[in-house]
Amino acid sequence: LDARMKAVGAALKGEKVIVSHPIYHYWARAYGIEASELEWEPEMEIRVSDVEALKKMQAVTGAKWFVWEGEPTDENATIISDAGLKGLIFNPVANRPEDGDWLSLMQKNINLFETALGLSTE
Repeated sequence: LDARMKAVGAALKGEKVIVSHPIYHYWARAYGIEASELEWEPEMEIRVSDVEALKKMQAVTGAKWFVWEGEPTDENATIISDAGLKGLIFNPVANRPEDGDWLSLMQKNINLFETALGLSTE
């Protein structure tokens, strides 16, 4: 997992990422990913002021990616897409999952990133 995530970090080198929670800073530091955070929940109602904060952060960072901790609502996914960002999910597995286990969810996280970045060998 670590080797695969290092390849993801290398593929993201030079690209900025906006993450939905400060919990991702450990991940970003470990893999050399430049991340800025907003505190957004996947199911929250995003207000106009939230979108303005996103656009300001995007203008400052030049971010192309937005990382959610879970599946966003359709409305929230559309907001990210309309902003010109590519949305990805990286489940930090902070609680016991309903399906699978920590390892299977980490594998799924990395699979999603590998596919999005064109690193998938499947």
